[in-house]
Amino acid sequence: MFKPSDEKKPSSWQQEKMYEIINHRYLDYKPMLISSELGFDELVTINKALGSRIFEMCEGFAVHAK
Repeated sequence: MFKPSDEKKPSSWQQEKMYEIINHRYLDYKPMLISSELGFDELVTINKALGSRIFEMCEGFAVHAK
């Protein structure tokens, strides 16, 4: 999710669509698998609402691979 780039961050449209999908799954208690090269802190920097929702859903289940 959201390839890291020094030049630009995801567009407002991309962020909005990701939030709609994640929020829908959150409200319906549906599982999600997210793969990203960004950490939670970086996702929150891009979009606080999106990053915090992902963090809340993944708490206790997140796996960090380096």
